[in-house]
Amino acid sequence: MKIINTIKSNSQEDTIKAGYSFAQQLSWGNTVIFNGDLGAGKTHFIKGICKYFSVEEEATSPTFTIINIYPGYFDGSDMEIAHIDLYRIEAPTEFRNIGFSEYLFDDSIIKLIEWPERAESLLEGNVDYSVDIKLNSEIENAREIVISSYK
Repeated sequence: MKIINTIKSNSQEDTIKAGYSFAQQLSWGNTVIFNGDLGAGKTHFIKGICKYFSVEEEATSPTFTIINIYPGYFDGSDMEIAHIDLYRIEAPTEFRNIGFSEYLFDDSIIKLIEWPERAESLLEGNVDYSVDIKLNSEIENAREIVISSYK
């Protein structure tokens, strides 16, 4: 894995802009994992990605629904983004119940996965990018966003 970009964000708007900019390198079938504490800004980064792909619905964290599907537009065609939040997954059988593998291996959608450590063995070898968002405790509201590529 190699770091391809490090971004400093001082606001939610900066984080959304960083997501928008990052989205320009995504294409059909990509899987992106998001690491960071609760409230670090993962969903705001995802809002920027959705904005780039002309998603009309506001991206919200699917903590309770686990998966949100956002219809968008890419490369002259309709497309979908699967926003998957694994925070509430507690047992391996739950992955089967939510159809996680079907989403993971679907090359027609972009997968954005929060709390990937809960599915580490399933994700191994199937991730294109990792986004790590860390709060900077020295500066209020500041975040460091590190984007890495597995390619």
